Amino acid sequence: MCDTIGAMGTAKGESSRRQGHRRSVVAFNVNEHDSMADDIAAVAAVFDHVAVYRCPPADNRVVIASEVGTTDDEVRARIGALDARSGGALSFANVLRNRE
Repeated sequence: MCDTIGAMGTAKGESSRRQGHRRSVVAFNVNEHDSMADDIAAVAAVFDHVAVYRCPPADNRVVIASEVGTTDDEVRARIGALDARSGGALSFANVLRNRE
C-alpha cells in the first residue's frame, strides 16, 4: 500500500504489474489530498481493471487494481481471507459497502 501515488507510485504500479502474476490484485491506500483524483487516474491508466472504495469517516480511498477483471465474489473472498489473517484488528469487509 502507498499513501500517495503520483509519478513514483505510478512507476511502482507499473513495476508491480509487470512482475506480478496476471491474477494478482494490487491495493493502494490513497489518503485525501488535493490531487487524489489525479492519483486514482494514474492507477487507472496502468491497470485494466480498477475499483475505488471510500473509507469513511475520512475522505481517503482504497483503490483495487488488477490486469484481469475481478468479480465482486472474488473480491469478497480475498477480503475475507485478509480479515481472517488480521485476527479482527482491522476489517477490510466494511470497505466493500463503499464502492464508488
